[in-house]
Amino acid sequence: MELFGVRLPNFGGGNRTIGYKYKEWVVRPGQRLYVHGEVNDAAGPLIIGKPVEGGFFIVSTRTEAELRKAHETRHKFLAAGAIGGVVIGVGLLAAQAVSMAL
Repeated sequence: MELFGVRLPNFGGGNRTIGYKYKEWVVRPGQRLYVHGEVNDAAGPLIIGKPVEGGFFIVSTRTEAELRKAHETRHKFLAAGAIGGVVIGVGLLAAQAVSMAL
């Protein structure tokens, strides 16, 4: 393992992977899917995959509207957190200025 340009010894010994987790999902036959990607036939038959020139590849059992709503909610929380961080930072700077003036 390398950290800040310094090579650290392997304390775990061997090549074991500790703490690796994975999840598997099953899509039942007949389940409706929302797919956002690119279709091409470069490998022969038509396949759906990630766009060649960048972009998103999404396969979901949720609708496009449900995915959009989830992203909007997430962005609202991120915006509120950023504003809260700025307010707290300004408050701490003001408190430090007051304490240094005394």
